[in-house]
Order: sequence, then C-alpha cells, then structure tokens
Amino acid sequence: MIPAPRNPETVRMLEQLQQNERAQAGEPELTREEFVRCLRDDIARGIIKEGLDAGGRDAAIRASGNDVDIDRRVARALETFALDDASQWSRYETPTTRWLIADICSRVETAISQRGWKLPDVPVVGTFTTGQITASTQLAENGGSLVLIDNGFFTFAHVLAQLVVFGSHDVQYRGDLTDGTVQLLSNLVATHVVAGTCLYLYRRATPAAVENLVAAYRDAIGVFVIAHEYAHVLHGDIDPHPRGGTSRSVHEAERSEERRVGKECRSRWS
Repeated sequence: MIPAPRNPETVRMLEQLQQNERAQAGEPELTREEFVRCLRDDIARGIIKEGLDAGGRDAAIRASGNDVDIDRRVARALETFALDDASQWSRYETPTTRWLIADICSRVETAISQRGWKLPDVPVVGTFTTGQITASTQLAENGGSLVLIDNGFFTFAHVLAQLVVFGSHDVQYRGDLTDGTVQLLSNLVATHVVAGTCLYLYRRATPAAVENLVAAYRDAIGVFVIAHEYAHVLHGDIDPHPRGGTSRSVHEAERSEERRVGKECRSRWS
C-alpha cells in the first residue's frame, strides 16, 4: 500500500527544524537527482550483498553488473513509496532512512485502515536530534501532526536487535554473556549518554546465520515505536512543539544531567 498523502506544509516545517541542524553539519538537502543516485547506490550494494550470500564472490560480481535489475528495483521503490516526492518526504532524509520510514508508515497505515479506524491527520514522520531513543509526536504550527524520530534511532534499533539475538545465543550455549556482547551493550549505553544520540554508534557485523532474525527484531522495534506515535494521533494526544517555558527548562535540565553523567563516565574510563 502506498502511504497516505501528507500535508506538504507540515513537511516543510519538518525541513525547517532539520535545516539548521544539518546545515551546521555540512549536510545540505538532496536534489531529486542526487537522491535517485544515492538510492541506486544503496540498491546496488544490496544486490551485491545478496550475490555474496547466495553464491560468493563470482555471484556478487555478476549481480553488480546487472544494470537492468538495479534500474527496475529503483523504479519500483520510487513508485511504491513516492520516495522522490519532496511534498511528502523531507529532502534532508537519506534514501535508506526515507525508505525505512515510508515502509513502516505504509504498513501502520494499512493496519489502521483495515480496522476501520480513521486518522484525523496523516502525520509527517522524519528524523531529528531529539536526545531520546524512541520518538515523539508534536503539533506543528499549522496544526499538523509531526512525528520526530531521533536520527540515531534506526542504528539503536539495529544494535538492540543484535543484543537480543547475540545475548540469547550466549546464554543458551555458554551460560553467560560473551565479552563481545557486553562490550556491544556498553557501547550502546555510553554512546547515548555521552553523545545524546546513537547515530555514530559502531555497528558490529551480523553473522549470516542470524541476519534475518536480527532484521526481524529491528523491524519489530521500528514498527512498535512509530505505530505508538500513530496511536497518539488517532486519540488526539498531541503536544504542541515546545518553544520555551517549562517544557524547554525541563528538557535542558535533563540534557544537563546527561552531560554530567557522561563527564563522570569519561573521568572513570580515563
């Protein structure tokens, strides 16, 4: 199912939030041509990986040269989710992130429709540095619904899924967690406490034997978090976007405490 149409004005408001943050990091908006090129590169890498998993190096080399297959998959992705439509998705989202968000939104909206429920407003979903490990729903200035996911959330979900699979395997076959699993957990916690986001968290390679299981858990985490925000929209439980006063003070106090804990952790590690 193609995701329901979003309010282009709300999409522009999401971009305004993202613009200052990402411009400072040297990440300008993607033009449609640049986006399609990046999407094509992502799909080509995925095809190479499929070849490696299926038949090793020779199969990967053959797959990498199949431009017809790559172009077909790009066209299907663009058609399925309208990923190149700047009125529906922020121009500051990378192809991979835009694909993940669109895919999950499509499935959540399908489930809502199948149950006969009606969204009062189709939320605009995008990434932003929220300092949280989940997502939050806010009311945009135009009255639209804005779901903000921390820009490190999908990395967080991936590593958390790895921890579930690796930890279960460790306990089942060793009776305890391995040093590698403990280190992965430590990296996850420390990165979020110190940096306030898991965007740059180191991601361990996943063994091929459990890759599908990790992907399933990662997907379940993403669907749960975004579907939870859709439930807020369904019930009209949306907070206005905080611009000052108590909400801002509380947020700043929380971040100050996180920085204090992070400083203490760094002091202990050194």
